[in-house]
Amino acid sequence: MAYNKIVLKGNGHFIEGELASGQTPKPGQCISLKSDGKYEAWNGAADGERDEVIVLCENVNLGQLVTEAYADGARFVAYIPCPGDELQVLVASGENIAIGDKLIIDDGTGKCLETTGSPEMEPFKAIASSGGALGADGLVRVRFTGH
Repeated sequence: MAYNKIVLKGNGHFIEGELASGQTPKPGQCISLKSDGKYEAWNGAADGERDEVIVLCENVNLGQLVTEAYADGARFVAYIPCPGDELQVLVASGENIAIGDKLIIDDGTGKCLETTGSPEMEPFKAIASSGGALGADGLVRVRFTGH
């Protein structure tokens, strides 16, 4: 089932900010704060690194859809989830997500991947499947676990 918004059920907090130059992410991607106060696609030391989770949302005030990328350097709306919140995250092409799979955040892209290796953090659990291997990046419904 497709949903037209990123946050489906939640008690977290919405934030606004400005994307760094060269950043054109889509709603559902995770972003991180840079030292200049702007935001970029999740940028840590490795996939699954433990850090603050911020999920980019559609900007309903501008009529933006969940499938539309933000413009380079644009103002954005994002969401900091609380445990138990349900939302959609952008999962990388080629991933095959089943209900119950744990997801990690991909360093450098902010897209989610099925857990591999020994990550520091698995913040999301799939509560819907991707319907097979994704031919392109796609949104998958998840629950934020907080760990």
